[in-house]
Amino acid sequence: MRIFTLLILLLLINNSYGKNLTIKLSTLDLYPYVGQSTRKNGIVQNIIESAFDVINYDMETNFMPWDNALNETMIGNYDAVFPVSLTEERKKYFYYSEPVYYHHLVFLISIHSNIIYNKYDNLNKTYDELKKYRFGVVRAYANEKNFDQRTDLTKIISNNDTSNLLKLKNKTVDIVYIDKYVATFLIYKMNDQFKDQFKFLEPELANEALYIAFSKKAKDALNKRDSFNAGLKKIKESGLYDKILSNFQKTTSQPN
Repeated sequence: MRIFTLLILLLLINNSYGKNLTIKLSTLDLYPYVGQSTRKNGIVQNIIESAFDVINYDMETNFMPWDNALNETMIGNYDAVFPVSLTEERKKYFYYSEPVYYHHLVFLISIHSNIIYNKYDNLNKTYDELKKYRFGVVRAYANEKNFDQRTDLTKIISNNDTSNLLKLKNKTVDIVYIDKYVATFLIYKMNDQFKDQFKFLEPELANEALYIAFSKKAKDALNKRDSFNAGLKKIKESGLYDKILSNFQKTTSQPN
């Protein structure tokens, strides 16, 4: 009888050993970093998926508007949300991973605009010179921290970046705050509407890290965060991370 019981236990162990754990993630369509129709699902999703894969996690990725993704994950309905910028407010609700990637924040204006832009070390001085203009921003996005703290700037909120570009084209905003690669990708994707309509103000405003943020309300959140960091370290050491970056650089301006 003891031998039979031992055999059953061994069988159960063998059947469970090697099975991947599943992690539930929330995100948004944010080309070309993540999305349902981007090449290889975008660079950030590709990095995160690879990091989880080497530690035997399967990703269940759920797409939704960004404010929903943040709020639903905050209350523990999802394990983590990505790609997330770091803010002091969000740190109250999430455990942040190591940086996954960096994005380039810029101002986009009409090709016909004569807006003068000076970037100072103190960005508040930059914003002071642009106070008379209307800024297009996306609901629940975290922008450069000084910009977000300014209550004296006119910020017109949209649900997504595409809506902001349409507002810029239709002259209901003067400047759009956007990621440079996101803007480039959307202009290619909607070439019939956006070709030769816009230009970037140079130099870029900020270069900030993107993370995956684990809900403090979710089960084993710290362990999952630490496991992800270990997976991220592994793919960097193996060269896979650099390979993903190289592939991204080749396809950034090529829409699907």
